[in-house]
Amino acid sequence: MTEKDILKKAEELGEAIRKSNEWKGFRKASEELKKNKSVQEQLKSLQEKEKLQDTKLKEGKAIEVSEKQEIKTLEKEISESSTFREFVKSENIYISLMEKIERAIKQGTETD
Repeated sequence: MTEKDILKKAEELGEAIRKSNEWKGFRKASEELKKNKSVQEQLKSLQEKEKLQDTKLKEGKAIEVSEKQEIKTLEKEISESSTFREFVKSENIYISLMEKIERAIKQGTETD
């Protein structure tokens, strides 16, 4: 089998993945998450607060209890969002499919 043949099969696998319910669900949930401005703002705020906390730790500065609480509150609010929960669920389903594909490819290369 030539490299061209292998790449053709890889393209066919890509097309099969694109048609799968796992990919469609992940893509839809990703789009919904992007459209949810409230969750996007919360995620951005969380990232900023976590970055600030990391910087303080690297500089040897103390992190206030209130700062830790703000992060916990944001994490809780984000995790309570049905849009975010659906995204995480569909992402896990898609990742599971990709892991199965990876194992199948590995198995195919290990047998004669």
